[in-house]
Amino acid sequence: MFVKIQGKQYYLWTAVNKGGEVVDIFPRKRRDGKAAKPFFKRFWRKSTGEPRKLVTDKLRSYNVAHSKLIPDTIHDTTQYVINRAELSHVPTRVRERGMMKFKWMEQAHGF
Repeated sequence: MFVKIQGKQYYLWTAVNKGGEVVDIFPRKRRDGKAAKPFFKRFWRKSTGEPRKLVTDKLRSYNVAHSKLIPDTIHDTTQYVINRAELSHVPTRVRERGMMKFKWMEQAHGF
């Protein structure tokens, strides 16, 4: 998901648990493996252990972070499995529309 912060486009890395609740949001300028690794590390530091299953879209940077950090975890990229994560973007879009874009990176992250 992309958002604009101070007129610049950022990608929101979003972690969603199996109940569909947003656990963490991490705004980054890029969608590469270098941006994926800190996001995964940050999420696992906050969570209670290693996940059993990782569900992502087919972006190749997820494979880079997955193979380097937790190769034992199942990585699922099938078509309809990611719907929980996609539905978690709706409240962010509503908030962004009401505020007419985020003003600061901390504001997007804090939300």
